[in-house]
Formats: sequence, C-alpha cells, structure tokens
Amino acid sequence: MHQRTKRYSWLLIQTKAKQEEIAKLNLENQKYKTFLPYIIFPHSKDESLQRQIMFPGYIFIFVDPKKDNLSPVRSTKGVLGFVRFGESFAVVQNRTMKSLMSRCDDESTLKVDYEILDFKRDDIVKIKGGQLNGMKAKFVSKRSEDRVRILLTSSKQNLVLELPESSLEKKIRLNPSF
Repeated sequence: MHQRTKRYSWLLIQTKAKQEEIAKLNLENQKYKTFLPYIIFPHSKDESLQRQIMFPGYIFIFVDPKKDNLSPVRSTKGVLGFVRFGESFAVVQNRTMKSLMSRCDDESTLKVDYEILDFKRDDIVKIKGGQLNGMKAKFVSKRSEDRVRILLTSSKQNLVLELPESSLEKKIRLNPSF
C-alpha cells in the first residue's frame, strides 16, 4: 500500500462554470477519489454565514497519473480538463492537501475565523440598498446605536447624510489559520 500511495498524486481539474459539484459526483461515480473544499464566511451585507466553494471552477482528484486511465476524466460531465503547465499536470503536493483537508470538517468545509470591524472616521464605505445602492462615501461618525453619518462627494457638492448603519456593507477581516 505504501508504494501505491507514493505514486498517487493530487491533480487539479478545471470544471465547467458552476459545475464543480456535478463533476465531483460524476468522478466519484467512476470510483475516482476527489476533494472539493468549501469555506464558510460571513456575508458582507447581513453578517449571515454562507458556505461557498473555496476554489470556484476547480476540483482536486487523487490518481496515479502514470498508471490510471485518465481519458474518462476529460469526458466526465462537468469537467473541462486537467490543469497543466505545458505538458505536465498541475500537481498539488500531498502535504499541502493534507494540511487543507485537516482543517476541514467531515463535509469538506473550512471554517474561517473572522471579526466584524467598527467603522472609523474617513473609512470608505459602500452603501447597500435604496437609491444610493453601490455608491461609496466617507464614514464621518456614529450618531446613535444604529445611525451613522457619511460624507457623499460629487463634482458639484459635498453632502453629509444620516443613514441606518445597516445600510452600509460591513467591514470584515478574515483571520487565516494557515
């Protein structure tokens, strides 16, 4: 078994757009070992946690590239093909994969430590919702528990507006555990 494991490598496969899970299912139905990691992090608009594919458009497959027949992989539904550097497969080191997999739960989900930061004077903020949706402004101050003042500048004038704090996208800092 030790010899077999030594020849096996984690290769990178590019999938069709938003078909990572379809590719994973179809590859596993063909008895290939795959890994599709997810990540959980807070949504910037409402702080709810969301689970997303960590590397959109890619999936890992554990094979012996010299011994296994890889032609079925290329024609698998959801798969575009192997990622290559010239003629060579893109190989991900086993220790890198072990490190990533050890940080994931049983559902291949990496939990990320994060914190929501308070706004500071002169921070650039983005407005969400309403007629000002998507516009950027400077944070001026916090007026009350749930109200903030922002400075909206244009070529003609500067406007100080008071808005609910919930109308600004949150500032989130991820604290990586790698």
